[in-house]
Amino acid sequence: SDWSSDVCSSDLKRGMLQHPAIEYIGRLKLLPIGIVSAAKPPGFEPLAKIGLLSARMRTFLPAPRVRNTHKGHMRRMLIVGGAGGFPGAAILAGMGALRAGAPLVTVTRPTGPSSILVQAPPELMHLEMPGEPSREWLTPIEDWALAQKPGAPDVVLAVGPGLGTAAKAQDFMEALLSAPWIKSIPLVLDADALNLIAAGRRSRAPRPPARRSP
Repeated sequence: SDWSSDVCSSDLKRGMLQHPAIEYIGRLKLLPIGIVSAAKPPGFEPLAKIGLLSARMRTFLPAPRVRNTHKGHMRRMLIVGGAGGFPGAAILAGMGALRAGAPLVTVTRPTGPSSILVQAPPELMHLEMPGEPSREWLTPIEDWALAQKPGAPDVVLAVGPGLGTAAKAQDFMEALLSAPWIKSIPLVLDADALNLIAAGRRSRAPRPPARRSP
């Protein structure tokens, strides 16, 4: 949209920028006609303030969406982690995903005596997992991915925040990365997931021959 420097964004009719009216508006121009300043008494503040983004500012926003879209049209996200003494790691990752624009975010929540309950924002959904990370986690994660609404966009899997680096977590990572269905899902590995992969490579690396003492 174009507008004159003499007209501020509060002069816009808000309804013209919202669905469904915006579907019928092409190029919107704001031009001063001589009554804007006279119509506003000193100190006037509109009840509904509107902020306009410049073309440069739009580059920092998520990809454009259909104006009448809703959360069911977009990907679901599952963050796998939050085990042991680090339940907040998965929650923080989930909050970051929400702020970045992900509409439906689920975080794993291990159950059992060692689990720690941390207050999470109500926007985050939870997937209860059996105990600490192990190969047993693979089945509920696969079930979650396959149980999403038929015809909905693909899911996104983020693995690592607060996952831990125990031996069973190492087994889980190896089983996850070798699962056939994981190849068709967008996957983000971070934090402990990277630590586990690096530890696995180090353990499989050939060791140099021991030096003999003279």
